[in-house]
Amino acid sequence: MIKQKKYVKAAALTLAAVLQSAVLCSCARADIPPSFEENTARMDVSMRPAAVIPEAEIHDYDRFRKERDSYVLSLDEYAAGRYDEVERILNSDLAGYPLAVNIEYLMLRRPDAKLSDVLSFIRSDRHEILSARLKSHYMYRFDKENDYAGILKVSPTIPQSEDLRCLWFKAKYKTGDRPDAVSFIRKKFADAVPLNATCMGLASVLSAGGDLKPSDIYARVRESYWTRNKQGIYRAAAAMLKNSKEYSATLKYLAKYYDNPAGYGAIPVSDTASAVSVFRRYGRVEPRGALSELKSFIEKYHPSENDVSKIKKAILISLLFERYDIPFDFVDAELPKLGDEDMFKQRIRLAIWNGDFISVEKYLNRLSAESRREDNYRYWHAVALEKLGRKAESDIVMRELAQQRSFYGYLAADRVGVPYSVNEVSVPALNDRQRAGFMVKYPAYQRFAEYEFLGDSKGLRTEWKELMNQASVEDARYIAKAEAERGHYELALWEPIYSP
Repeated sequence: MIKQKKYVKAAALTLAAVLQSAVLCSCARADIPPSFEENTARMDVSMRPAAVIPEAEIHDYDRFRKERDSYVLSLDEYAAGRYDEVERILNSDLAGYPLAVNIEYLMLRRPDAKLSDVLSFIRSDRHEILSARLKSHYMYRFDKENDYAGILKVSPTIPQSEDLRCLWFKAKYKTGDRPDAVSFIRKKFADAVPLNATCMGLASVLSAGGDLKPSDIYARVRESYWTRNKQGIYRAAAAMLKNSKEYSATLKYLAKYYDNPAGYGAIPVSDTASAVSVFRRYGRVEPRGALSELKSFIEKYHPSENDVSKIKKAILISLLFERYDIPFDFVDAELPKLGDEDMFKQRIRLAIWNGDFISVEKYLNRLSAESRREDNYRYWHAVALEKLGRKAESDIVMRELAQQRSFYGYLAADRVGVPYSVNEVSVPALNDRQRAGFMVKYPAYQRFAEYEFLGDSKGLRTEWKELMNQASVEDARYIAKAEAERGHYELALWEPIYSP
């Protein structure tokens, strides 16, 4: 049972333990701050009138005392499985109570809840987070019950969560709409991305239906085999092919040379595919050795141009994370051909490490415009310009960057000798009347206050997230400051509030 707690006006974290008992004793009434009456009677007219409301509508801290008790009772009744009594309390005692929506949500999770009521709640805009949780609950439930039409009713469009996406494609597949599901999982296999249990379940369904073929599984083996950190993916995919006669010989070679890819030369010339996979791994774990043997490998096994390109990429990836004795002639000849921005960024880091500012500028110019606008690349561009004797151009970039409140903005400020740009947004404190006004504007804020009374930290954080998703940046800043002053420091550190 959730216990109702006393309202304690926030103190500084370092003094909270010492002052708590004194603060509790100073309150005339247990759940009302001493300043409530005086703040509602006198409003600072110089402050921004944040959602100010008529006196008669000001949130009263006593308003929901009775409903609060009924809410706690309804939770007890729900936990005991007495749903009829919960329904009675909800209809008779919780009308207009901010947390009634949570009881409605819980009741809709019952096994006998009407799907029409569930869909109505999900499609409403009453509570975004609870709606998402209810959708997830029913998708998993319908999957266990093999009710794939039900999954698509609950989620007519593709969800954002990876788990739910796989359930959704499974439902599409099971209801006869197969092409999208097959394309989705085949791409996952071809890219050798990690798959959770739900997505592997979808893969098993497609495999049983004959739509995930041994060639798709082998593509996963091939693309995970050469890497340094996907051993688990490789072994799991190889296990799926253990009964395949078509790939049995290849799998034996891959297993034999996994820890010693330099032994690739023992693979028969006729088995180019196996040789390419092993040599590609050789390029990843011993790039200099593979590079020195690449020409003779090509002459012996005659790989396709695409395979040679993949081998070179494996060698490049490994070399870009080295620090010394790097064959830059090879790197700078082959890297631009790939057009891989992530690899360009690693080349820039390597050039900075080596003090090669000609290459820093060269590869910065290969990045997308969006990447070049990032603070770190702007800073190193300016440094490169300075090192290359273009001080005037460098100062222009540094001074522009120094206007940003960021790590690289501060480095730029130091570089050109200007003050740091804190760009602080001045937010005045809210009095209780204004805080109550925001509770009227944002129902999630009123629910936040109720969860605070009840001492429910989980509910508190849920409603804070809901509130921050709903509030404008300006309003969120006022609310965050108010709650920080009341002791909710960790909640007030909400990244979007401080974004420009």
